[in-house]
Amino acid sequence: MELEVKAWLFDILQAIQVIDMCIAPGTTYSSFERDRRTQLAVERSIEKIGEAMRRILDQDPAIVITNARRIVQTRNKIIHEYDAINLTFLGGYANGTSRCCERRWKLC
Repeated sequence: MELEVKAWLFDILQAIQVIDMCIAPGTTYSSFERDRRTQLAVERSIEKIGEAMRRILDQDPAIVITNARRIVQTRNKIIHEYDAINLTFLGGYANGTSRCCERRWKLC
């Protein structure tokens, strides 16, 4: 595996860790909804994950990463359709990213 690809994978891991810090166990959707700083950190982390994934796929199209294209599409949606992004989408995506699809939100 190329050094650049390893670096991008590391960037993805770090972005997931940021989301993990922002969406700690016990975090409610209501608290996420009120915390603009957390929203922005999660949004930026998702953008980084998508951009790193795009670069990986450009560098090595044969690499197999589950849902890689969907991850890039999500990044593109946030970047290019930012006015259509709602908190439910952002929070749900972050939750699935950081918790490997385990449901952690405590909806109020």
